[in-house]
Amino acid sequence: MWALAAALASATLAVYLPVLRNGFVSFDDHDYIVENVHVRTGLSWENTVWAMRSLEAANWHPLTWLSHQLDVQLFGLNAGGHHAVAALLHAINAVFLFLLLRRATGFTLRSLCVAALFAVHPLNVETVAWASERKSLLSFFFSLAAVAAYGWYAAAPGLRRYLAVVGCFAMALLAKPMAVTLPAVLLWLDYWPLERLPVPFQAKDGISFGRRFARLFVEKLPLLAMSAASAAITVVAQRNGKAFNTTGLLPLPLRLENALVSYTKYIFKIFWPNPLGYYYPHPAGRLTGLAVFASLLLLSAVSCLVWRYRERRYLLFGWGLFLVTLVPVIGIVQVGLQAMADRYAYIPMLGLLIMVVWGAGEACERLLLPAAFPATAAAVVLAALSLITLRQAGYWRDSVTLFTQGIRAVGFPDEHLETNLATALLDAGRQQEALRHFRIAESLNPASFTPHFDIGYALAQSGANADALPELQAAVKWAGTPDQKERALNSLAVAYLDLNRNEEAANAFEELLHWQPDSLAGHAGRGQALFNLRRYDDAAQEFAAAVRLQPAPALLLMLGKSLESAGDTRKASAAYQRALDANPSLIEARERLNHLQAQ
Repeated sequence: MWALAAALASATLAVYLPVLRNGFVSFDDHDYIVENVHVRTGLSWENTVWAMRSLEAANWHPLTWLSHQLDVQLFGLNAGGHHAVAALLHAINAVFLFLLLRRATGFTLRSLCVAALFAVHPLNVETVAWASERKSLLSFFFSLAAVAAYGWYAAAPGLRRYLAVVGCFAMALLAKPMAVTLPAVLLWLDYWPLERLPVPFQAKDGISFGRRFARLFVEKLPLLAMSAASAAITVVAQRNGKAFNTTGLLPLPLRLENALVSYTKYIFKIFWPNPLGYYYPHPAGRLTGLAVFASLLLLSAVSCLVWRYRERRYLLFGWGLFLVTLVPVIGIVQVGLQAMADRYAYIPMLGLLIMVVWGAGEACERLLLPAAFPATAAAVVLAALSLITLRQAGYWRDSVTLFTQGIRAVGFPDEHLETNLATALLDAGRQQEALRHFRIAESLNPASFTPHFDIGYALAQSGANADALPELQAAVKWAGTPDQKERALNSLAVAYLDLNRNEEAANAFEELLHWQPDSLAGHAGRGQALFNLRRYDDAAQEFAAAVRLQPAPALLLMLGKSLESAGDTRKASAAYQRALDANPSLIEARERLNHLQAQ
């Protein structure tokens, strides 16, 4: 058994070897790791306290933050080290799964097959190759630990053993709130493989089933209370992070339609995992009635068949595991604008894998097939999946590669995907390619802030301020939040300033100050525009406001020049002196002060 476990771990690590060459990507990695000051500085008491309290990234998952901090402590910002830990955790999860299934069912080869399929399945590449998705790996590990503790408890119920379940479940929740469905999973485990429940509604078992179910449900109430608490905290975190979409943007009927179709898509991706992308846009009303009806028909048919053959306990368990563990992320409560995500299938896929492997095993036994036949079939499937996984892991090498593949995988143009690729290309110094994809995003949604702003900002950064103006004006028009409005106004005002259109620059900075009265850029920029217009008194007022916000030497110098030009030499001298006190090497301030003192 341990030789099989070692072989499984080795094969898993071999398949994920390419991730060691991957870097961080511009898809949450910067927020989670690279630019997060509480993570990039490693483990410390201050960072630990922050991890326990933080609702950053629209989640409360302190264990995940601590894991990232530990990685930085060990490897710094060397992405290869972070990816190596993820691959190792995935291999550990696969081995843990194998050992648990074997212990619970007594079937070694079937358990190994399920674990191996889980280990090399391409649908899990996102969870392993994406540094920011550490939370799923950790949560699954502690969920498996909770299942192991529950099996120990079920063999001889007692408080000490129940507390072990509670402790492991708490750790799973502290890694990722998606573990809230674990109490329901434990009820399915009571049916199979623990068989603490009889087959429902067969012969005279109906009453017996109801009574036992009620007792086992009550047994899970403390765990359900933990799930409810975690869900409440998650709702607060998601609202603080503005991750929830309003019902006006995605009404409930559209979310229900997408949920039905997404269940079906997950099934197909498990059996035919190609193509796979990092982001699947929400259809938002584009689904046909036929697609929704076909999905409902498929789910209903499978549910009826599973119920019909419920005495084959693994069928009801597997189907229930698949359906229930997807509930938090199926989109009924919509977070973000994705229709679905590969990472969400990390646990749910196990239900279908168990159904298929156990069903195939029973079929082989009934047909008296030689052992070489299922072994060969399994080897071929595992080899094919491994090759796809090797290729898929390579797509996470860098942002441009990942986002290019994302567009290919979706197969139709999408504003979000085009914008992400354009931004990555811009960061890579490939401006012309970036502008082409920004233009595509703009054409897909002319009333969207992001493409207009990104095009305008990129053009302004390259010195093409005249070309940037129409885009930045459109960005101001279509800004949906105060933050977007402020960013667009600031960039527009700076472009005007660079073009020496000082009156328009002053007006744009004034509008920026209307939205953000304490904007340092607003006061300093308007002061510069007014100085250029020779409105020295007004300029001095703006620079004085900027200095109050941040007494930087350059701002003090401009305050002095404005005051001097306005004729207030005494205050000008004081401003020059403050600038020199902050930066004695500021030559212009020294020259201006000497000039005034010589008069």
